[in-house]
Amino acid sequence: ARGVARQCRGVTALVTPDPEAWRPAFEGVVRSVETVSPDAFLSAPGPYRTVVLLDAFCSSRRESLLREAWDRVAEGGRLVAVVRNADAVDDDCREDVFTRRALRKLLRGFGKVRMLKEQPFRWLAMNVLKCEEGERDLAEDKRNRYEVTADLCRGRVLELGCGRGHLVHHAAERGCEVLGVDHSAGKIGEARERYPELEFVEADILEFELSEASYDTVLLPEILEHVDEATGARMLDLAWSWVRPGGRLVVSVPNEDCIPHPHHIRWFDLETLAGQLKPFGRPCPVVDQPYKWLLVYVDKPLD
Repeated sequence: ARGVARQCRGVTALVTPDPEAWRPAFEGVVRSVETVSPDAFLSAPGPYRTVVLLDAFCSSRRESLLREAWDRVAEGGRLVAVVRNADAVDDDCREDVFTRRALRKLLRGFGKVRMLKEQPFRWLAMNVLKCEEGERDLAEDKRNRYEVTADLCRGRVLELGCGRGHLVHHAAERGCEVLGVDHSAGKIGEARERYPELEFVEADILEFELSEASYDTVLLPEILEHVDEATGARMLDLAWSWVRPGGRLVVSVPNEDCIPHPHHIRWFDLETLAGQLKPFGRPCPVVDQPYKWLLVYVDKPLD
C-alpha cells in the first residue's frame, strides 16, 4: 500500500471495499486522501488528482466503476488500479484476480498503461496518466521521450531551456522538486499558466545565477543544436557546475541520422554528443526512447 501511496499526487480518492483497513497506510504518505467504498464513490464529487481503485473490481461493476473513476480524475492526474495477481493465488476462477495482460487490457482504453513495481508479488498495480489539454497535441514520440527523461531525474531538478514546461511537469509527477528556466517570456508564461504549482524563471542560461552544486539533476534538452560550439561548451560547463556530487547531468539532441533540420546550427550523432560530455565523466547513452533522439547522461562522482 505504501508503494502505491507514493505514486499519489494532490487530493487522492482511495476506493476500496475495506476503507478502514487501508486508510492508515495512505494517510501516512499522502497529504490529502479520501477513503471510500466503491458504492460511496459513485456519489463522490471529485475531481481528484489521483484515484486509486484498490481491490475494488468485481465482474458486475468493473466497467462502470472504471468509467466513473476516470471521469473524476482531473486533467494531468492519474488513475491507479491495484488488483490481486492471478499468478500468486491458487483459485484462478475468482473474479477479483487478474493477470498482467488482463489488467493492461482493461486500462489501455484510457491511455498509456504503466506497471508499478513497488508492491508485493501477490498484487498487480498499474496506472494511467490523464494528459492535460495542452499535452494532447504532443507527438507520441515526444511524450515518450519526456517520460524516459523524467525517469532519469532525482531529487532537485533544474531544466535549462524548459519551454512550455512539459518535461519538468513529468519530473514533478515522479516526486521531484523542479525549476524550469527559459529565455522566452512567452513560453514561460504558458508554462506558468499550464502548471501553476511549479516554479519557472525567465532567464538566459548564460546569465542565470545559481549556487554551485545546488541540484541533483540538471537537464539540457534540445539546446546544443541551436548554439555554436563555444556557446554550447559554456552552457555545459555551467550546467555541470550546478550538479551536486552524486548528481546527474542529462543532455538530449536530435539524431542527425533522422532529423536533418535547416535551422539547426550543429548536428550530432552519438559519438559527437558523447564527445561533448567526456570531459565531465563517463557518458551513458539511454536507448529506451525513439531512435530519432539522442539521450545521454553523466553522473558526477561523490568524491
